[in-house]
Amino acid sequence: MAILDQDKYTNINQDVAGFDNLSKFDVFLQNNRYLDPMISGYSFIFVTKPMLFLYPYKPASSASNIEKLAYENMTQDPVFSQFLVTEVMNNNDKFLIEQLSYYKGMYPSQYLRSNFLPIFTNRVQSFPTLDITLAQNDNFETRHGFRMPLPTHKNESIGSGSLSIMCQETANLDFMKMMTLWVNYITNITDGTFHANPTMVKNGVLDYAVAIYYFVLEPDGRTLKYWSKYTGCWPTSIPQANLSFNRGQQTAVESEIQFVYSSKEDMDPSILEDFNRVSLNFFEKVMIDVQDDDFSSVRKSPLLSKDGIKTGNKNYIKDIRGPLVFYKNSGMETSGNSTELLSKFELTFGIDTFKNSFISNKLDQNDYLFNPEEFFSSKLDE
Repeated sequence: MAILDQDKYTNINQDVAGFDNLSKFDVFLQNNRYLDPMISGYSFIFVTKPMLFLYPYKPASSASNIEKLAYENMTQDPVFSQFLVTEVMNNNDKFLIEQLSYYKGMYPSQYLRSNFLPIFTNRVQSFPTLDITLAQNDNFETRHGFRMPLPTHKNESIGSGSLSIMCQETANLDFMKMMTLWVNYITNITDGTFHANPTMVKNGVLDYAVAIYYFVLEPDGRTLKYWSKYTGCWPTSIPQANLSFNRGQQTAVESEIQFVYSSKEDMDPSILEDFNRVSLNFFEKVMIDVQDDDFSSVRKSPLLSKDGIKTGNKNYIKDIRGPLVFYKNSGMETSGNSTELLSKFELTFGIDTFKNSFISNKLDQNDYLFNPEEFFSSKLDE
């Protein structure tokens, strides 16, 4: 009897309710108090930079024709000419035009090394997600009008579509100015007012299109639960409606940024590899040695491994400032918690994420931040 009682209470401190939820019926919710619900509100978006054919610095006489054409674009439209460095009214506006420009060589400071537009990540208020739906056809119609629906494909829900990003506007109207430059550039390229970038034309690249990554995390702010990528995105409007006047109302302005996209992908680990390529300025194709496997293993991906990134990123070390995603085996195979992740993807931000001394003292920066000099110390010495 003692042995039976001992077996009965052996796992009393182990949370197996999550596994029981998948393997047993609990219709009266007897184990409900042990289950952890999915908590929303821990999400990030990352918008990559466009490469607009703009150059706000007056080129020298010895400058290339490419720079001269890009500068000429700036002088063809009064909206753009006010963003020339000799005409710009504040440092924020100067930064905006530099951040949108194709030309990386003019970046003299440490602030323009990221391939993302951090203002979207920092100021986003809401981001809509869309369901994946399976289309169907009605077949085998009888003379009485009965039909049998059969599934076909999901292409309609992962193909082109639209999305909106709600962001809190800044005092400098950074979002409105950025969209003004971006949308007007697309218009001027389309109607021939601006020169197109010859290199982009030759390679068949839309220089105004970007990618948008969306990550849903656990409350720890690190562990990825869901991720998606929207490819071929560009803005479709300039958010001016929220600047309307209502007497007596003084509220923070939120701007709804409208985008269209060409395709949508979800939960594919190659999205995370691509995200790291963007953050690392590392666009060369990385071959994965799958050995005897007949598929590309996530565990062996050099772009999701710290050691793999160290080996393959020698030439891009100084430009790293963006976030990265790492694959991590937590070694919790013996955990009593059935919902504990044995392996997971973790999001790590750049070293400049926490500048507030109170926050930096309260949080373990080693878990959240990515210090490229420390990370690549072995390679920097070579």
